[in-house]
Amino acid sequence: MSIGKYFNTEGLCRPGLHYMVDTSAKIDVIVRDYIERGRYFVINRARQYGKTTTLELLQSRLTDRFRIVSVSFEGAEDIFATTKSMARGISLLLMDALYPQEIEFLSAKIDEELPLRDLGKRITELCEDNVKPVILMIDEVDKTANYDVFASLLGLLRRKYLDREAQGMRSTFHSVILAGVHDIKNLKAKIHQDSEHSYNSPWNIAADFSVDMSFSANEIEGMLCGYEAERHTGMEAAALAKTIREQTSGYPYLVSALCKRLDEVTHDWTVSGLHAAVAHMMSTTNTLFDDIVKNLQRHAEFRSVVEDILLNGERVNYVPSKDRKSVV
Repeated sequence: MSIGKYFNTEGLCRPGLHYMVDTSAKIDVIVRDYIERGRYFVINRARQYGKTTTLELLQSRLTDRFRIVSVSFEGAEDIFATTKSMARGISLLLMDALYPQEIEFLSAKIDEELPLRDLGKRITELCEDNVKPVILMIDEVDKTANYDVFASLLGLLRRKYLDREAQGMRSTFHSVILAGVHDIKNLKAKIHQDSEHSYNSPWNIAADFSVDMSFSANEIEGMLCGYEAERHTGMEAAALAKTIREQTSGYPYLVSALCKRLDEVTHDWTVSGLHAAVAHMMSTTNTLFDDIVKNLQRHAEFRSVVEDILLNGERVNYVPSKDRKSVV
């Protein structure tokens, strides 16, 4: 029995199952400017910003021309205990992602003396054995428990990328996409000071990812028009979409959460109904707000800056190279 489409705020969104903003224009840009050019890059955005859904849409778009190897580090934190366990764990993750294709060299015992070299050899064999160029996607990339070991993986991918560029050989991944909350380029902040990676960035080959993943008013309007064509609420989609954008800055989770309440609870698809939904959201808890509160409690300096902005009306200039804020 079909229950029809609905607004989803829990995990991956699927076009055939959920009411979604059409992000095909964004996917087009990512494919053209990043994938086609063989770039390595990081999609680092806040939680519940559509990163996993974007990876899924990219995989659907690219599967005809590329061999997609999609893995997640969520639930796999333990593989980063040592370099050896990381090499073994990554090999097994690649094997699971390629199932039901059987690749014996991925399941073989890792070389205990030279685990990184062994993993690099397996990556070379994997990419050379495939007819299509291979793309590696890693979701929840910042779930790693040992950043020094993770930096070794990034260093391996970097070395093979540089060899590919120098030698013109397809001995490694055509493109690598990492998705997570933190910018991997700033990984050095979490690496022990005595590590060699603290002096050399393990991921300085990554292209800057500049695609705006927030939802514009026009994109939100398109979703509402699709909903209206099925539900016939009589809403003024353009005005409502503009207000949703103003209230949420296009944050995907907030957009979906407000629409979900209008759809399932109030059924009041008006601007005033939307403001009531916003007021309700601000008076209750949700997973996104809980995560923000957690970070405010965990990081005293961050909390102080937020208080200065929200409560004292101060303007804060952010300088990436500085640890301290400067208030003007």
